Amino acid sequence: MSKNNKGAQKTTSLQAWSKLTEKYFGKKLRIEDRKDREIIYTLLKERNLPYERFFAFKSGNKIEKDDFADTITDLGLPYWISATPKLGIEDLGRVSKLGLESEKDGWNFLQSLERLEDYKIIVMQYPDNIEFKGTVVISKNLHGVAEFVLGDQHLQLIAGLVLTDPMLFDEKRIIKYSNTVDKKYQKELFELVHNRAGHYEFQCGTTPDKMDKRIIFFDFNDELAYENVDSLFKDLVAFYDYKKSETADKDFDVKGSPASLGKAKGKVKIVMSNDIKSYSTVKNGDILVSDVTNPDMTPVMKKVSAIITDMGGVTSHAAIVTRELKIPCIVGTRNATKILKNGMLVEVDAFEGTVKII
Repeated sequence: MSKNNKGAQKTTSLQAWSKLTEKYFGKKLRIEDRKDREIIYTLLKERNLPYERFFAFKSGNKIEKDDFADTITDLGLPYWISATPKLGIEDLGRVSKLGLESEKDGWNFLQSLERLEDYKIIVMQYPDNIEFKGTVVISKNLHGVAEFVLGDQHLQLIAGLVLTDPMLFDEKRIIKYSNTVDKKYQKELFELVHNRAGHYEFQCGTTPDKMDKRIIFFDFNDELAYENVDSLFKDLVAFYDYKKSETADKDFDVKGSPASLGKAKGKVKIVMSNDIKSYSTVKNGDILVSDVTNPDMTPVMKKVSAIITDMGGVTSHAAIVTRELKIPCIVGTRNATKILKNGMLVEVDAFEGTVKII
């Protein structure tokens, strides 16, 4: 996907993970099955956090074209649309259209939705000149982990399709800065959320009514799916302290960031995410090595004892899922699929982010 997500259509990937993990693991991820953007923005307002201006239509099939045009004129360009199934509608999922540049594009998107009458429609500002996007998870004990991606690449960030490094903080201070964005923005984010538990998604750009670049929040979730942030935070702090030490120079065959903690031994099975035919070759106890994981790999994840990926960050959807399923996972190795070979016996230490060929 392009580095610019304008015009991209998005379905809710974490929902896809949840449905498949429930099917294959008998375990449903502790997340909201359905999010109402109007409620999300209300929660952000209660927390005194900046968010995009928006307008809600209670039923998609009752939107008049002239009213839609007036809404776009009021909000300004670009904008985005989120279609959320109404309460009681269980067989539809959320779908969004990002960075729309004209009234016509948005109207055509709405008319393309089957069963439009079963959706609530939220139309929102979409910041222009986006410098970065990101996600941050904060525990009830106010331990925080944030990741950033430059440009308009949020879909890639949550899907684990980029390389990034985390910012770590507690209630009092920033413990580790990310190298991805300027420290001034990380300080701004810290001041906004350091005392507010939850899972947030944010971006930095300009909106028609605010000419200066600023951090704006567009998603919030306080579900208990993120309650293990404390253990993740603790071990990431230890991991980055370890990287600074002399012992970190020890030779390991593959290194990355610990996304889901634990240790495992097993034989390497390399399965690239786009090679669907190879999914069925994975055996129980294998160490899955891939460029990146995706929801279609859920049946494979049921079999493996650990997962190693070339790309991805510690707050990506894949990382959240593997933590929920308690499968050791190391992300962002850059080269695991090149160094490791099928059948190799390896030892995975996701506490230290290392893989050793035995």
